[in-house]
Amino acid sequence: MKTRLKKTLLLVLSSVFISNFLFAQELENTLLWKIEGDGIHTSYIYGTMHLIKEKDFILTDNVKNTFAETNQLILELDMDNPSLQTEMMKYITMKNDTTLNDLIDEESYKKLDAKIKPIIGVSLDFINTWQPLMISSMLTGDIMGENPVSFESTFMKMAKTDSLEVLGLETPEDQLNIFHSIPYSLQAKSLLRSLNNKEKMIEEFKKLVLLYKNEDINGLYNIFVKQDEGVKLPIDIILHNRNEKWISKIQEYATDKASFIAVGAAHLGGEKGVISLLRKAGYTVTPILK
Repeated sequence: MKTRLKKTLLLVLSSVFISNFLFAQELENTLLWKIEGDGIHTSYIYGTMHLIKEKDFILTDNVKNTFAETNQLILELDMDNPSLQTEMMKYITMKNDTTLNDLIDEESYKKLDAKIKPIIGVSLDFINTWQPLMISSMLTGDIMGENPVSFESTFMKMAKTDSLEVLGLETPEDQLNIFHSIPYSLQAKSLLRSLNNKEKMIEEFKKLVLLYKNEDINGLYNIFVKQDEGVKLPIDIILHNRNEKWISKIQEYATDKASFIAVGAAHLGGEKGVISLLRKAGYTVTPILK
């Protein structure tokens, strides 16, 4: 059971920003960008979709070739950190002894339990102190309808093959504290939306995948910004503020070594997106087109 739960924790980290959002300077349609500037090694940033069906997973020659030109891999989190799961468990639970029973009705709790139990192998009671957005992310597999593929895991395997160090733009504490700043009641509403609107979530996910395969980072950004009224999560907290904090880390890493940076594609677009912010910081960021 512990092994199953550990795998679930990694799924949570990979998919938490997908399950809850399912339009600025227009950027070229590409997921891959070159970063150049004084004092840094030429580096690349690539927009991922954290989880995607295997049939939709594509890693182009451009991506493979630019990866081969770099000397370290930068992800949102250092997924290679052996203490990652331990660090997650420190911050994943709700504060003030809040439980999911306090946030959703009994019928919804039973319905969610029936969904979650096959995924983690134990009752929902075992994780009912977790923040609702963490639990919501577990439903991504149900929405996708098959085992997902992770770009991050693929890049980690490539890094291991090339003996590259893997580093993170954030720590588990950074990432999970983002969600502590979102009211648990709002998180619970988002969770129930995922639970009770499977067909709608499937259609939204299909739109997301189509935009991703078209490398339309403007459209991807817009989808994340344009959320359902009533379950509108704070985009500044989830996206924009994190982008701003990442710029100094990207500069730090690229100053040290040529870096391949892989982050969720929705972080790239918009005036407050990583590409615009890097340009404002004085770097030349060039699209690598197909």
